Amino acid sequence: MLRRREQPVAQRTADKSRLDKGQSDEARASAERHIARLDAEIAGLEKECQSLLPGSPARSETAALYQNVPGVAQLTAATLVAEVPELGQIDGKTAATLGGLALWSRNSGRQSGRRSIQGGRGKVRRVLYFAAQSAARHNPGLREFYQGLHVRGKPGKVALPAVMRQLVMPLNA
Repeated sequence: MLRRREQPVAQRTADKSRLDKGQSDEARASAERHIARLDAEIAGLEKECQSLLPGSPARSETAALYQNVPGVAQLTAATLVAEVPELGQIDGKTAATLGGLALWSRNSGRQSGRRSIQGGRGKVRRVLYFAAQSAARHNPGLREFYQGLHVRGKPGKVALPAVMRQLVMPLNA
């Protein structure tokens, strides 16, 4: 169901990005109606995803544990249960790598390139990104960590993935 949900979400994102491209009023109204239909379909799919979790006691219990971490909501927990079933049985580095949060360097000989996160499971990285945004605002420990990185001059594109890695640790525990 989570994979099925991705299709209308991608379509809605594409339609919203095309909305302000100099369309006629009729085309704009049609696009807005289509976006409203997609919103309703997405809401229905999310409700169905939530209704499927109680069908499996182990998955339901795991999702409830994930939701105890501030910043992790139902959709994030459901995605983690579906996409990273090994979470909780692996070490922290492996968990970060599976989530696409491990730093990879671009070095060659004497050249030292920039490090970036890549690879892993893209869906997991996306939901962790949004969870980290929420956690950086509402989780006191992660908010302090995020602000400390900013004070030290780290840009948001560096600080938020660091928060994502910090968020994975209690989820894996």
